[in-house]
Amino acid sequence: HNRHTCMLNLAVHYGQEKPFPAATISNTAQHYPSYLVFRFATICGAPLLIMTWVLNYFLLRSKCSRVRWFLPEVSVLLGTAGALALMGSTATLDTGRHNTGWHVKCATSFFLLTIFACLYNTFVNIMVQRTSHCFSRLSMVAKYILSALLAVWLYLALYSKNPNKNFGHVVEYVLAFLILGYVYVIGYDMRDFRLDYDLTTA
Repeated sequence: HNRHTCMLNLAVHYGQEKPFPAATISNTAQHYPSYLVFRFATICGAPLLIMTWVLNYFLLRSKCSRVRWFLPEVSVLLGTAGALALMGSTATLDTGRHNTGWHVKCATSFFLLTIFACLYNTFVNIMVQRTSHCFSRLSMVAKYILSALLAVWLYLALYSKNPNKNFGHVVEYVLAFLILGYVYVIGYDMRDFRLDYDLTTA
């Protein structure tokens, strides 16, 4: 949230882009000094996203043994691939002439893969919650709402024929904030989670 608003404010302040919703996230990240915020946030954020999905997997496996029936590793694979695509979108973005085609492909892949990871994770949570009650009511309600919103906005992104040229920009920002919200809920689930390893040798 802070990354996107900081980039937009910087780009608008220096007269490099028009205010929201005229500029996309990528537009605001093409200029100095806002691109410094973008690169730092995505380079650090992508590995943190991968770590989030891996720890979420461990959390599920530790809370409910029957979760393996629902293949929770699918979310890990989708989320990790999405984070790698985010790295790709950063690598193809430059302050000058950049590879727009590859950037769009990587950014689109990030959104699609990460959204599907969120939706599948919610499905797994629903399945295990029926018998194990692993998560708080607040967490489950938040996942229901965020998943529903992600599905609706993804549908709008893919199939809406809105003539307003800025509508796509709004969709991009909304989906980004919804994904951040979902990751925050996963973090809330892991607030008391601890990983213990026994590294003793025979």
